[in-house]
Amino acid sequence: MQVVFVGRLVPYKCADLALRGCLPYLKDGRLELTIVGDGPERSKLERLANAESVSAAVRFLGWVPHEQVRNHLVDSDLFLFPSVREFGGAVVLEAMACGSVPMIVAYGGPAELASVDTAYFIELADRETMVRHISNLLSHALSNPVEVRTKADSGLQRIADYFTWEQKARQMIKVYQSAMQSTGSSSKCPSPFDDATGLNDPPTQTRRMHRASV
Repeated sequence: MQVVFVGRLVPYKCADLALRGCLPYLKDGRLELTIVGDGPERSKLERLANAESVSAAVRFLGWVPHEQVRNHLVDSDLFLFPSVREFGGAVVLEAMACGSVPMIVAYGGPAELASVDTAYFIELADRETMVRHISNLLSHALSNPVEVRTKADSGLQRIADYFTWEQKARQMIKVYQSAMQSTGSSSKCPSPFDDATGLNDPPTQTRRMHRASV
């Protein structure tokens, strides 16, 4: 199975958690991991891959032109992106549009864009727990390739249903119509997709733990 990480190699993107979660399956030959991006964490990641004797199964591509990123997403089965500080996360949409199934943290922007039908969600917790959860999710995906393909197809449909320019325009119209009809501050704005799994208020202890780690 082909797994890809795309992003800057900085602490809060947690590429190290991605690599560590992949280790058992890189070692037994069931996974190959491609890391697209560059940054100050790269040397540490390369040392980890060398120390764990998985360098042959991990590709570090560094920075690549944006138009070429699509090719790596298209070639992957899973987009593994355990970033813990993302307000937007448009790369998750790019992954789904390319048929790559996101494996993302159930918190923040990325989790608001995907759904349980289109992605796998990593528990926001301490680093060791997140590594274990990533490893468990990867084991599940490896054992259920049909489910992975079904999520990929659902992701493509989700993009068509919610994230084309035409659909975004319709969503904006709904927001304006709701605002015009609002009679008080307690009126609720309509959600264009209410099946997302964003956890926007994680426990204070967890937030503090991740601030300390990044």
